[in-house]
Amino acid sequence: MKVDFKKAGYYELINFSGYFDLEKLYHFIYKWFSLNKYRYNEKKYKQKKGEVEWEIEAFKKVDEYAKFNIKFELHLYGDGNGPTPIEPVDVVVNGKKMKLVKGRVHITISGSFETGYSDMFGSNKWNKTYINRWLQNFFEKVVLKQDIDIKYTDKLYYEVLDFYEGVKKTLGMYATGSFY
Repeated sequence: MKVDFKKAGYYELINFSGYFDLEKLYHFIYKWFSLNKYRYNEKKYKQKKGEVEWEIEAFKKVDEYAKFNIKFELHLYGDGNGPTPIEPVDVVVNGKKMKLVKGRVHITISGSFETGYSDMFGSNKWNKTYINRWLQNFFEKVVLKQDIDIKYTDKLYYEVLDFYEGVKKTLGMYATGSFY
């Protein structure tokens, strides 16, 4: 069974316009995935005149029965005053000269988890026959419902929220503290 938070409405959006450190954002994302033991894959990096599209998919095996997936999508638009938005601009911040990017950013962070994804040999025995799919559905909706909600749904929600807060902090659009 795969639970997709984006379809259920559990995903985070960030819209930002202004100056930010794109290299610092890259480093934060890869460092966060590594520290939280996610394996990640850069699915798309497309740079066109005036915009950048970037997509990363990451997953982590929680246990033998479930795995978490996090998808990060970034769309960077130029400010309209140049051919490419990713050329750094020298900006003075707190008396320090820094190279920042100016543009509009739209970021989507979504999470999902998958249960019964494979056995120790790499094949998914749950999806082989109708009766196996029915048994898995019954098992997860009746027998393990509370365990799944507590063990997987809540944990993934707070991991996505932590990642979201870190991205906002890296962009410089945070207040001190968090709501969780």
